[in-house]
Amino acid sequence: MSVTLSETLLVALGGAGGAVVRFLVQQSQLCSVKTYNTMIVNLAGCLLIGIVWALFMRFQAPGWLSRLVVAGFLGGFTTFSAFALDVVAMSGDGRLREALVYLSLSVIGGVALCLAALKATTAILNTIAPQP
Repeated sequence: MSVTLSETLLVALGGAGGAVVRFLVQQSQLCSVKTYNTMIVNLAGCLLIGIVWALFMRFQAPGWLSRLVVAGFLGGFTTFSAFALDVVAMSGDGRLREALVYLSLSVIGGVALCLAALKATTAILNTIAPQP
């Protein structure tokens, strides 16, 4: 599969937007423990990707839109590397129990939110606009 310059630029544009939004959330006062803002971002990203994917599948969104939103924006918005650093930092500070809870909530919560959002969005779409 060859990747075109326009596809690459769409991912870059979306990724830049997602990275900026992530930065703003991480710098905000959403949570009194600043490192938890990474978890909030990652969980929100999992929820959003479930909703977006259900919408894209239902309305057969064009590939370019998926590249912009899913690979680009949501890829730039969520951040596994910062999550990993948070876990390592907590462990290094002797907060192993907290690190394990953070890791578990992030992974299990992220998968659960993605699945729940995908199923809920699909159910809502089936209710308001049944497929022929």
